[in-house]
Amino acid sequence: MVIDLKTHPRLKDALREAIKYRKHKAFVTIAETVELHPSSWDGGSRTDTWLMTPWGDVAHVPNMPQSQWPKRPESLVYTLQPGKMVLKSGTFRGKTAIAHVYMTAEDAVNMEVST
Repeated sequence: MVIDLKTHPRLKDALREAIKYRKHKAFVTIAETVELHPSSWDGGSRTDTWLMTPWGDVAHVPNMPQSQWPKRPESLVYTLQPGKMVLKSGTFRGKTAIAHVYMTAEDAVNMEVST
């Protein structure tokens, strides 16, 4: 779902702390697992993936597969845990791409994100 960060200040603050995110909207998906693909660079677009806490601390995803051209990149299925969200963002046509946050239902309640 797309949410307006003005009405979700806890998530807005966490995104600003994590990646200096300044956009007004973000995608939020409530799930138990996330299929992750390697960071890739495709001309003017780039996708990066991090683990994020509700306080905006970030870390790289452990065991993230590396993209090896021309072979099709592997993916990683990451099981979400309360307090650890997956954040995907990057660059699209030279501008910051909209953030996509994957979180558990427990984190959604704590971050005041309604389903």
